[in-house]
Amino acid sequence: MFKGAATSEHTALCSLTRTMSYYLDVLIKLCVFLDKTAS
Repeated sequence: MFKGAATSEHTALCSLTRTMSYYLDVLIKLCVFLDKTAS
């Protein structure tokens, strides 16, 4: 029972991290694009 709960938490954490890194990547690309446009 405990192992199952730990696994689901781990999976949720991994998916959250993937989502955050995806949005972070998009933000970085946007910043680079804006820098190129500004200069």
